[in-house]
Amino acid sequence: MLNKFTVDVEDWFHGIAPDPARWSLFERRCGVGTNALLRLLEPSGTKGTFFVLGDVARHEPEVVRAIAAAGHEIGSHGMLHERVTELGPARFRADLRQSIDTIEQIAGSKVVSYRAPFFSVDPGQNWFFEILAEEGIRHDSSIFPARTPNYGSPGASREPYDALPGLREWPISVAPLGPCRLPFAGGGWFRMMPGALFRLLRARHRRLGIPFIFYIHPYELDPEQPVLNGVSRGMRLRHTLSLARTEEKLRRLIEDTEFEPIAAGTA
Repeated sequence: MLNKFTVDVEDWFHGIAPDPARWSLFERRCGVGTNALLRLLEPSGTKGTFFVLGDVARHEPEVVRAIAAAGHEIGSHGMLHERVTELGPARFRADLRQSIDTIEQIAGSKVVSYRAPFFSVDPGQNWFFEILAEEGIRHDSSIFPARTPNYGSPGASREPYDALPGLREWPISVAPLGPCRLPFAGGGWFRMMPGALFRLLRARHRRLGIPFIFYIHPYELDPEQPVLNGVSRGMRLRHTLSLARTEEKLRRLIEDTEFEPIAAGTA
C-alpha cells in the first residue's frame, strides 16, 4: 500500500470568504495553481486524488477536464465549502449529490471519493458515513486526527480503517511527538514548517509503518493571488505565508515519496 497524494481543489477565496453571494466579486484563479500542480506531478508519473469543489467545477470546468486528462482520480469536496457539522444530514446529502452530479458530468468518470471542507467530521458522526455509502462513496478522507484551532479529532485513529463495510476512511497523517500529535502533512502546516522539521516528522511517521496521507491546495502554488480585505491579520498570514517557497518544497517531496490516488490499489 503506497502513500496517498491528495488535492483540495478550491479557489483562494473559498476558505476565507464563506458567503457564496460574494464569490462573484472575486477573480477565479483555481486553474493557475492546478496547472502548476499537474506540471509538478507529470515528470514522475505521480497520480493523486483531486477533491474538486462543485463550485469550481461549475465555474471553471476546464480545471476538471485538465485533471481528468492527466489521469488523476477526481473526488468531491462538496458543493459550496460548507462545514458538514453545520449542514446536518438532509442538507449534507443534497450538497453531496449536487457536487457529484456537477463533477461527473464534466469529468466523465464516477466519483467514489470524498473529503469534507475544513475536515469538519467527527469519527462518531455515523449519519455522515451512512450518507456517503448510500450515495456511492467508497473512500473518505475527512478525519484529521489531531487538535487544531479550527478542526480536528485528536482521539481518532491515525491508520486507515473501514468506517462502514465498503467505505474506507483515510485520515490525514499526523506525527507522534511525545504524548502529542503534530499536524505536518499538508496545507499551511507543510507550507510554513521549516524543511528540517518536516523531514524529522516525516521520518517519525514513516516508522509507524502506515501510509502517508498528504494534501495541498492549488492556491498554495499561486503566490500572485489577490489579498482579501476584511479578514484578520492572522488569517491572512495563514493563507499567504511562504507561498513562494511551496512549489520547490513540494517538488522535493514528490521526488522523495511514492504516491498514488486514494482509491488506487483497493477494491
